[in-house]
Amino acid sequence: MVLVNPPYLSDEVHKRKPSLLSANTSQGTIRNVYLRGWRYGLFLGGLVGFISAALYPIIIYPMMHVDDYKKIQAENRKDVNQEEIQPGNMKVWSDPFDRKK
Repeated sequence: MVLVNPPYLSDEVHKRKPSLLSANTSQGTIRNVYLRGWRYGLFLGGLVGFISAALYPIIIYPMMHVDDYKKIQAENRKDVNQEEIQPGNMKVWSDPFDRKK
């Protein structure tokens, strides 16, 4: 009976080029690369900064500049008669929580 080493135990594994996500040590084994210290902080700061930069023009800016958006909306709707475009003889929408003066 002849025992043959499976391919994952052969010496060819150690002769392969390392992938970009792993590093070779002096023993030739592959190890994971962990982010520690300032690199971890830089990674988290970059992630939070990227998400914040993506959400700012969508969420934060419109909430801080409500008057600008109200002016734009009034200008866009100045020539629109809501009574004419309302379908099915429905009443034009009004705020149900608006207090009568």
